[in-house]
Amino acid sequence: MTYRGKHYFIDGPDHAMLVWRMDPNVLRDLIRQRIHDGRLPRTPLIELGHGYGIGKNCDGCGSIIELNQTMTVRMSGDDWRTVRLHDDCFQIWNTEIHTNGRRAASRA
Repeated sequence: MTYRGKHYFIDGPDHAMLVWRMDPNVLRDLIRQRIHDGRLPRTPLIELGHGYGIGKNCDGCGSIIELNQTMTVRMSGDDWRTVRLHDDCFQIWNTEIHTNGRRAASRA
């Protein structure tokens, strides 16, 4: 991935620091990649809770969900894994699973 002239591997150690400063399209591409490679589920999730962060990493962008940031905790009914997401990352993930990435194809 290239952002502001620097090249980043999508899971490189620097990506978490970039996420909240990056273009929303780059964040969407990161979440789309995680859906594609199975790190994020492709099916709807069961909501377990909603509130402020507790210092755990967001499964969508990889950065820490800070104490002053809102998050949602969900569970996959397919494999029972727990998924923590910033609210913004959840909205992107939710859009992507319902469009199957069609928005990306139309932008290309």
